[in-house]
Amino acid sequence: MARIPKSIPGLKPLILLLVTGLLIATASAEPAAVIGETTITYQALEQHVKGQLLRLEQERYEILRAGLYELIGDQLIALAAEAKDQTSEQFLADEVESKAAQPDSAQIQEVYNSNKKHFADTPIDEAIQEVTEYLVGQSKQRRYREVLAALEEQYAPRVSLRPPVLEVGTGGRPSLGDASAPITLIEFSDYECHYCKTAEPVIREVLEAYGDKVHFVYRDYPLDFHANARPAAQAARCAEQQGQFWAYHEKLMASEDLHQEQYQAIADEVGIERAKFDACLTSDDFSEAIDRDIADGEAVGVSGTPAFFINGRMISGAQPFARFKELIDEELERIAGE
Repeated sequence: MARIPKSIPGLKPLILLLVTGLLIATASAEPAAVIGETTITYQALEQHVKGQLLRLEQERYEILRAGLYELIGDQLIALAAEAKDQTSEQFLADEVESKAAQPDSAQIQEVYNSNKKHFADTPIDEAIQEVTEYLVGQSKQRRYREVLAALEEQYAPRVSLRPPVLEVGTGGRPSLGDASAPITLIEFSDYECHYCKTAEPVIREVLEAYGDKVHFVYRDYPLDFHANARPAAQAARCAEQQGQFWAYHEKLMASEDLHQEQYQAIADEVGIERAKFDACLTSDDFSEAIDRDIADGEAVGVSGTPAFFINGRMISGAQPFARFKELIDEELERIAGE
């Protein structure tokens, strides 16, 4: 059975970890700069750029993860080839190259017709050849993934690489699902953000697929360059004040036209008492609360929207359901093994 290399056993790693931690702690207290009587410590510097450092750590993990799965794939292919007394190249030729489905003329024509503008200046024969090569490449990639999936099932590689996990609070914000669910999914979002709107059906799909296994929390992160994002967040909180957050939120996310009259029209649609809502809308009652959401987001590396955290694991941007499923399944598997 294939195994991912483990850490060296014994006390040496523990000693190294303790010494490294001591050096970091000592360095954090040392001055990074001195201006007159004022000292800027490394600790203060790191706190100042904490969000950027967290994003860098996340990027580093994604690079390591991609590289690790490339190496795992290579090793799985090598093991399968060895079992058949073949080279990796021979195995891939037999199992991928020769078994990948070939596109038929109807598929080729359909892709060509969908991309005619792209081929406007290309001779028809060359265009058809390009489309054919593209479809063959896609078919080989699908077949390669099928082969790898079967080999992973057979050899069961154990992955020890762990993602950075952050402490992300819910901020007392509106939520769906049981707070004791094994998965907590927190979103930092902006009502004027196009990608946030495209993420809405994906989140609904996640909640439908996982049911009581997921606790979903919505937090505000209105971006400075979206003039209507903060007033929209205020309107949603005014709806929350009357127990109508989710009904209001859904219609607000579906709206491309954000202004006061629209906020009031949505309030009427969901049955909110208008006098109280209108008074709330023109107040600054929730200004500090929105600022706290923004500050909490920045503290864990949020710089754009939407940003999601699955049990503290970050997903940046609007992602397909498959990406959420991947991380949620990993977390459920990890929890089951504890």
